[in-house]
Amino acid sequence: MPTFSTLDKLRHEPPAHARVNVKNGSPRLILNGKEAYPLLAWSWGLEHSTPFFKQAGIDLLHPILGLNAAWPAPEIYDWSEYDALFARLLAQNPNAFFLPRILLDVPEWWKDEHESELIVCALPLQPEDTRQYRAAIRSEEGGWLWGIQLREPSLASDIWRADMENLFRAFLQYVENSPLRSRILGYQIGCGIYGEWHYFMSEFVPDLSKPMQQKLGYVPDLDARVKTTFGLLRNPEHELPVMEYYRRFHEFNADLLLHFARLAKAETKRRVLCGAFYGYQLENVWIQEGGHLAPEKILNSTDIDFLASPYSYQTTNQEERQWWEHEIYDEAGNYLGRTRGVAGDAGYRVLLESLKRHGKLYFAEIDPSTFLEPPPINPDGSGGTQVEKEQCMIGGVGSTTLAGTRRILQRDLGRMLVSGNGGW
Repeated sequence: MPTFSTLDKLRHEPPAHARVNVKNGSPRLILNGKEAYPLLAWSWGLEHSTPFFKQAGIDLLHPILGLNAAWPAPEIYDWSEYDALFARLLAQNPNAFFLPRILLDVPEWWKDEHESELIVCALPLQPEDTRQYRAAIRSEEGGWLWGIQLREPSLASDIWRADMENLFRAFLQYVENSPLRSRILGYQIGCGIYGEWHYFMSEFVPDLSKPMQQKLGYVPDLDARVKTTFGLLRNPEHELPVMEYYRRFHEFNADLLLHFARLAKAETKRRVLCGAFYGYQLENVWIQEGGHLAPEKILNSTDIDFLASPYSYQTTNQEERQWWEHEIYDEAGNYLGRTRGVAGDAGYRVLLESLKRHGKLYFAEIDPSTFLEPPPINPDGSGGTQVEKEQCMIGGVGSTTLAGTRRILQRDLGRMLVSGNGGW
C-alpha cells in the first residue's frame, strides 16, 4: 500500500520537537533545535499546490482536518483519510513538516441524536437566512466542512464536550503512535465559525439553550441584549446582569479553548506547539456575541504558543458600491482608504505588540484572491459556485491582474517580515 510505505519511511525518525523562543523582541519558531522561518503553506488544493510551495522553499504545510471525518458512527474512529492525505503530501515533498488545523466539528448524525444539545438563538431566523446558511461543503483533503450551518452544538453542552474530548484525545494518541509524530510540529485547534472561535451563529444572538443556561445561569433575551439605558454603553445600575453575562460568556469561550489546549499539551508531553485563531480585537463581526473578549486568559496561558487571524476583511461602507469592494469613506464623503487590494493597508486584526510581549508567535492568514481566481460572477454574487461567490475578490482592487497580485503579495509578505511574525 503506497500510504503505509510512505509513512513507514518515517519510522526511524525521532519525534518532532517545536517551541517558541523570543529573540530580539520577536517570537521565533524553533523546530528540532533550529530556528525555522514561520512561513507555512495552505491551499484549497494543498496536494496540487505542494510541489509549487516546495519549489519556493516552503516545507511547512498547514493542512486542515475536520474531526467529523474520523467519526463515522458512535464509538468508531477512523483515521485512514488522514493517513492517506499526509502520505500524499509527503509524496509531493518528502521534507515536509505539518502544523495541521484541527476542527472540533461533529457529524450530522451527532446533531440528529442530540437535538436538545444544539444552539438556540434569541433572534428568529428569516427565510433569507436559510439561503445564506446552507449545507457545508466537505473538503476532499481532510474532511473539513466549509460553510456556516444553522444546526450547531451548544459549546456549553457537557455531552458535546465529553464526546469531543474523547475524539480529540484519540486523534492525538493516533498521531503519537504513528510515524507522523516525527513531522507534526503542532496543532491549531479550531472551533466555532470557520474554526475561528467565534461562537456558532453569532449573528443570531446565541445561546439560549438549556446547556448554556445551566452553565452560565442567567442568559439575557434579545431585548436585554440589543437595548441599553446609556447610549452605546451600559449602565450597571440597571444592566449589571447583562454585563456580567457577557463577561462570563467570553471567559467561558476562552476557558473552553484552553481546556483543549491543555489536553493537546498533555497528550504530546508538551513536545509540540499549540495555538488557535483568537484575539480579533481590532475587527470582529458580532464582537459581543463572538467570544473573543477575554484575551488575558489566552495571552497568559503557557498552553498557547501562537495565535492567528486573517487580516482585515473590512468591506466598503458605500451602498452604491459592490459588495466585494473595500473602499471606506467618512460621513462627509472623504476617502479614507481601503483594507485589501493594491494600496490597501492589510491591517492585522490583532494587537500584535501585545502578542509579542506575551511571547506568542503570530501567524497572519494571507488569503487575498489572485488573478488566478474567478472574477466577481455578478454584482449580487450570483452565477457561480458557493466557494467562488465567497472567495472571489477578497483580494481587492488590482487582484485580478498579475501585476496587481504581485504587488499585493509583496506587501503582505513584506509586512510579515518587518513585523516579526509568521503567516501562511
